[in-house]
Amino acid sequence: MASPNGSRHRLSIYNIPDALARGRFVREIRDAKDDWVRWEVLEEEAYRADLISFRYYGTEEAASIIYSAAFIDNPELPIQIGSQIPLPPVAWIRQRIRYHQDN
Repeated sequence: MASPNGSRHRLSIYNIPDALARGRFVREIRDAKDDWVRWEVLEEEAYRADLISFRYYGTEEAASIIYSAAFIDNPELPIQIGSQIPLPPVAWIRQRIRYHQDN
């Protein structure tokens, strides 16, 4: 399934076609692990989850992960400047997406 803007990327929550399974995945992201990196949001990143995604994951396509980690459901809203967003590692994201695609 494609994201709302039509793109699809391996680190996007929209790779999980079932909306209920996708919601469970978002909850897992929001129940952050203690060992995940905490990203401090800079002023220029407040409206740019894609920029945080690029800076941390090397691709802007993981913006949906950033919004989920920041507890933001509407991407038109800003991420609070100075907030510490827990970001899951790529391996964890891939494993959990595969799990939710299969279950």
